[in-house]
Amino acid sequence: MADLLSLAGPAATIIAAGAAVFVTWRLGKSQLNISEEQKAIAYQQMKLAADRLQLDRYDRRFRIYNEARRFIIEDILRNGRVSDHALMEFIGGTGDSIFLLDAQVTNYLMKIRKRAIRLRFLGKAIPGTSPMDDNRGKYIDEEAKLLNWFSQQQDVLREKFKPFLTLERP
Repeated sequence: MADLLSLAGPAATIIAAGAAVFVTWRLGKSQLNISEEQKAIAYQQMKLAADRLQLDRYDRRFRIYNEARRFIIEDILRNGRVSDHALMEFIGGTGDSIFLLDAQVTNYLMKIRKRAIRLRFLGKAIPGTSPMDDNRGKYIDEEAKLLNWFSQQQDVLREKFKPFLTLERP
């Protein structure tokens, strides 16, 4: 019996060590499962953030497109003139284009702006000129050409913005 008692201490140590190994193995496996779940959650959050960024860009780009479209259709083509207020709204509404669109679209918006400024000048200059003034005929012709150019810009505007207003899965 004394021999059994002398073996009980080392046996208990071996059993305790085995239990510790088992508990450690289970904890390690649980931590591995937790880290896999965290990885999956982080991946989903990354995809959600990318989708949110794309949607935010879309919204900001669409506002610029809509402002340019509204300016051409409602302010210029409907009235045949450019008011100071409408021009300032267009400039303010499209000012962020340099950060959200490429140089080609930004330059195109600048072209619209410059032609609108010229149209505004002509709209103010024509009534102030005499019917006998040689410049009056030139101003009227130039105004007609500018209005014709603006009437053709709806499709051009849509095509220039199309690559930036397409929602795709990142």
